[in-house]
Amino acid sequence: MQARRQAYDYGKRAEYQAARLASSRLKRGSDWDKAPTVYQISVLDFEYKPKSGATSPNAVSRYAMRTKDGRELANALNIVFIELPKVAKLESTLETNTALENWGIFLKDADDPEKRELIQQLVQKERGLMEAHKALSLISADDKLWFAQFRQETAERDSISDRNATLAEGRVEGEAKGRAEGKREAASNMLADGVSPDLIAKYSGLTLEEVSAPKS
Repeated sequence: MQARRQAYDYGKRAEYQAARLASSRLKRGSDWDKAPTVYQISVLDFEYKPKSGATSPNAVSRYAMRTKDGRELANALNIVFIELPKVAKLESTLETNTALENWGIFLKDADDPEKRELIQQLVQKERGLMEAHKALSLISADDKLWFAQFRQETAERDSISDRNATLAEGRVEGEAKGRAEGKREAASNMLADGVSPDLIAKYSGLTLEEVSAPKS
């Protein structure tokens, strides 16, 4: 489950996780018929935009290996993306939705008091959702536990992204500072060799004031 978009490639991430799961389930000495069919399901609270740029209008998308003309391989590796922002349009079609589409509605609206009646319809429709609803009720009965878990989950999701952003910002700032110091050092050396300030400014990108400033 992913609360906000981050910089990494979700497609590659999902493929790797599915492949790793599949490889860990086939025991040494087993024949290929024993290879499991695995599903990597990503629940995203934003719209997924693949690098190809071809976004899907569907709330639930399944990806598998296939040829360009649509012939599938073995369907052993399955990637499923549930995009919660696209789920709202499915609320009026509960009876014709797929199970995954109704799960998407549940994941999006289970804690929304205004959607209580809708959630009850879903719970009565599918046993898996009924069990999930029971578990959710046990958690939300204790507000302190609920919010503590929510804060921890949010902090865990945000910390890596924030840390990476801070490191990237610091790296860019450091590189820019280093380049500027290098230019001033070169300008100082050229001045010492008798090169005119105007010429130094022209080719270094520094201002005349920066060229003529005393070296600190």
